[in-house]
Amino acid sequence: MDTCIVFDIDGTLFDTKEGIIQALNEVIKVYGGEYIRSEDADKYIGPPIYKSLSIFQNYDSAVAENATRLYRKIYVEKYIKKSNPYPFMIETLSILKSKGIKLAIATMKTKKQVEVLLDYFKIKEMFDIVQYVVEDGVSSKNDMLAFIRKVISVEEYYMVGDTMGDYTAAKENDFRFVFAKYGYGECGCVLNVISTISDILKYV
Repeated sequence: MDTCIVFDIDGTLFDTKEGIIQALNEVIKVYGGEYIRSEDADKYIGPPIYKSLSIFQNYDSAVAENATRLYRKIYVEKYIKKSNPYPFMIETLSILKSKGIKLAIATMKTKKQVEVLLDYFKIKEMFDIVQYVVEDGVSSKNDMLAFIRKVISVEEYYMVGDTMGDYTAAKENDFRFVFAKYGYGECGCVLNVISTISDILKYV
């Protein structure tokens, strides 16, 4: 059966927590607020950075926008290469690719962040399409999956992610959702759960 698998990045393909939190704490040092403690780190990863800063640091819209721009700049320059591929991630992608499965990414990272990350780990060519957040524009996982469905025509679509946002987008676009429970989020309403990224091979 022709298949397309769409992956989130943070908490699904890569453990990006260290770099994201270090970059955010550098931003907080500039704009004020409470430094992010290790026990609170997970809730900042997954949602758009603007949303996280607005909710958890109580930034108003103007401050959150400026802080998000600074975050995106310093994260790419200093911290993105602190990301760690989850065990067997590259090997799993290679196996999926060898089976003729279409691979895609849907992430709330920016184009620049994604390009630097994929180039650094030399996996850019594994993906048929990459969807990322539009800077200073409106982006959502829902829109990303809708676009992927339009440009990749297969019989079955999967979304692999670690947040309720991933689950909701998958449901809205008739993708089978697979929850990466090793990631940062929680999602108690799903049937398909993987403990490591290589577990996705059981579904295809």
